[in-house]
Amino acid sequence: MYANHELGFALASMRSPRRSRYYIQCAVDEDIADWPDARFWNKLCVRLGPETAAKVVRGPSFEKTITPLRSKFIS
Repeated sequence: MYANHELGFALASMRSPRRSRYYIQCAVDEDIADWPDARFWNKLCVRLGPETAAKVVRGPSFEKTITPLRSKFIS
């Protein structure tokens, strides 16, 4: 699921019945330490909207990175 929100892009991608990958747009110069799991989940759910957010199962992350995109997201 892709979301185009005024706060930026979000993506929820099922990898298997028990694993998913989630992405949100942020500034490339942000520090990953400023993105604890709670902040990430809150920002993701806002961007996905209340109906979809209600179905998101939150849990601890086992990998987080900030990656520059090859193209610029334009709303």
